[in-house]
Amino acid sequence: MLARIKFIKESLNSNQLSREELKVLEDFLGESVNAQEMKLSEQGKPETLSWRDTFDSEIVKKDSDYKLVTPSGIFKIDDNNNYIVDLEKFTSTFPQLEFSIKGVPKSVGADHSDMITEMNKIAEKIDEAKNRFEKVVEFNQKCDIHVPNLGLMSINKLAFAIDYCTEALQGLLYKGWRIIAVCPQPDQRRPDYILGMHVPDINDSVVVEHFVGEGREGDLKDSDMKKKDSFAL
Repeated sequence: MLARIKFIKESLNSNQLSREELKVLEDFLGESVNAQEMKLSEQGKPETLSWRDTFDSEIVKKDSDYKLVTPSGIFKIDDNNNYIVDLEKFTSTFPQLEFSIKGVPKSVGADHSDMITEMNKIAEKIDEAKNRFEKVVEFNQKCDIHVPNLGLMSINKLAFAIDYCTEALQGLLYKGWRIIAVCPQPDQRRPDYILGMHVPDINDSVVVEHFVGEGREGDLKDSDMKKKDSFAL
């Protein structure tokens, strides 16, 4: 049975291991475990270090507030991590350790077949979510860009903006226009834009609106007429 466990740090007399036992625990878990070496008391028993205790004689020479103590060779687990373990194997290998169980233990067969089944279920859910995403959003593999589908198909009114500044363009976006394409021009500082929007009612007359530099709307200049003719929409 698999379970997510956490070692109990408040345990006073348990969760103490020798250096060799700590190495066995880390090999069992496949991860390093935070543990603090304990000092040897005057009675010859391992005790937890206080803030004044140190194993380093050089520190004591530099600062008289510290006290040199003898290492006991016993380590107390001081770890906040969670670990996934086979509960039966773990308790039989380390019966002296105290821990709490997080969540609900999951049963696992001897051949781990049910764990593989759970992993396959997760993989199926990921594939299902990926397929749903690909149906909603088209992806252009050659250009590595997402191509809107339903949003683009709903546009039924077009316009173009020539030499348009960002602030003026923002005003058009507030009015409901949406950017279909950005067309940088070599002979001007600002780009041109192809715009579109959806209008509920359209008549038989097709009129492509135009907006000219700095948000000015009206007749196109002679120099802009050539650009207008180049937009084949």
